[in-house]
Amino acid sequence: FEGANVASGVAGRVMATNKEGVWQDATILEDGSYTLKIGSGRWLVGIEIEDKSGFITTENDVFIVDVPPGTMRAERNFSVRKAATVVDGYVLDPNGVGVADVYVAFGVGEYSPSSVSTGTSSLDVIRKTTTDTSGYFSVMLPPGRYYAKTFIRADRGYINAQEKLVDVAGSRLTMNLTLQKPDVVITGFVYSSGVPVSNAFVWTWSKKGGYQETISNDQGAYSLRVLPNSSWVIVAAAHVNGTEYRADEIAVDIA
Repeated sequence: FEGANVASGVAGRVMATNKEGVWQDATILEDGSYTLKIGSGRWLVGIEIEDKSGFITTENDVFIVDVPPGTMRAERNFSVRKAATVVDGYVLDPNGVGVADVYVAFGVGEYSPSSVSTGTSSLDVIRKTTTDTSGYFSVMLPPGRYYAKTFIRADRGYINAQEKLVDVAGSRLTMNLTLQKPDVVITGFVYSSGVPVSNAFVWTWSKKGGYQETISNDQGAYSLRVLPNSSWVIVAAAHVNGTEYRADEIAVDIA
């Protein structure tokens, strides 16, 4: 649905899975309808819309649906909205050169440290894409206010661009996002009961969107490259003698 009307021309599919791993999906038809055949029980039902159709969901795109035994028909509608504004630009390095294969996402929420390993939280993201070989990206968005974020692997030597809060309106919005170069090194050791821990996963994030990760060496030592004049939170996790441990978070302010 778009507003109170059935939306036509929505390209995509509706999917359902249950705890037994059964998977079913159905294509969204030109008239905006779909028919998904499932059995009784609890199902996780979601919708996936192709970018080319120009629509986005306006609510959570995944729902839990309980189907009682003997049910012959159930209805689950999804609300969508037309994306009419082209938002494009480049992801640049600190020297102004475009960077390829950078994940770019537009969402309604600010950066969250829980999203760093997967790129971002699926419920927050409205549109996502990846830069091409020249660093260029382009998405379609409906009018509104969004947080623009980048996500790049820590081993590529950059830190994510500071997220931007942008007002999307009109037919086109062009913007660039500049990655940051870490030039401060945080070092330390990982211990368990006073014994150095090797192969511990150590990661850090900033509320401004930065993220770095590393593995401790044979002596338990680690190093993380971060930005100056910023605040970071460092955490470590490791398996020690078959048991998984996680360190308390440590807040670090870089002057």
